[in-house]
Amino acid sequence: MDEYVVLESHMYQKIFKSKKIHADDAHKRLSIVKISCNGKSIHRAFYSVPAKDLTQDYVALSTKSIYLLSKEKSLSLGSKVYLSRGSIWKFYWNHPIAAVWMSFRMGIFGILFTLIGVNLTNICRYITSFVTWLTNCL
Repeated sequence: MDEYVVLESHMYQKIFKSKKIHADDAHKRLSIVKISCNGKSIHRAFYSVPAKDLTQDYVALSTKSIYLLSKEKSLSLGSKVYLSRGSIWKFYWNHPIAAVWMSFRMGIFGILFTLIGVNLTNICRYITSFVTWLTNCL
């Protein structure tokens, strides 16, 4: 449950400004919430469960998430937490499961290196053509 924030179902509309049923398919599958407290913030996937005493005044987080939000050894009970629409990029870049964020970062760096490599190959090809043309002219 490290990657989720558990909220009361009506909180979806307060955070995302529409009901989940009216959201696009991407947000129906994965809606990211930014959770801020004490000047720190984390991104977690929205998760709603039917629970007896879970109201819109409560946010349920895993212990690892609470540690990331706290400045000291613990986050005091009743701390003021702010919720807003989150970024899917930040969610995957700082994902709580190491295998996920490592795979995401390796994929991004792989794409960047591939683009640089392809462009370097083209640049070298143009330089070689230019040098050959210049040698033939002289």
